[in-house]
Amino acid sequence: MQATLAQTDHLDELVRGFRTAMLVTHGTEGQIRARPMSVAAVEESGDLWFSTGLSSTKADEMLTDARVAVVMQDSSRFVCVSGEAELIVNREKAAELWNEAWRPWFPGGPNDPEFALVHVRSRRAEFWDISGVGGALYVLNAARHAATGSPWTTGRRIITRRWSYLAAASRRRCITRRSCSG
Repeated sequence: MQATLAQTDHLDELVRGFRTAMLVTHGTEGQIRARPMSVAAVEESGDLWFSTGLSSTKADEMLTDARVAVVMQDSSRFVCVSGEAELIVNREKAAELWNEAWRPWFPGGPNDPEFALVHVRSRRAEFWDISGVGGALYVLNAARHAATGSPWTTGRRIITRRWSYLAAASRRRCITRRSCSG
């Protein structure tokens, strides 16, 4: 399904409204793993940034299998972004995205040798938003379909994004199994 500009804009607004997300990785033995993460930044392309420790289990998991999902939700809004994650050590970008709330894990701040960024290149996103007037319509439609016994498909929106990676290779150091070419 081709997304409209309004849907893409709405997705951007939804994602930017979340401060935390569940980052879902594939464990080293194939199991699915999820953990809450603070969202460091959202790019116009839909790419997401998080922080992590280089020696963390999630870093090992992303080096083994870069496929990830990022799930965000509150009581009436739900977003799922899937894509590929890359661990990046770039002190300039780290300083730009640094959040003092991370200092307990990284006492050296953005220059801490353990500190790395996770760049999730967004490939596909789905969202459900039943807030505001949409929520009232959702309840009315659900009641109507329950009363008539007819099946109902909710208003899920799927957006496939093209991403662009603009950082110059000379200004960053990547830690992946593949080359760092941008």
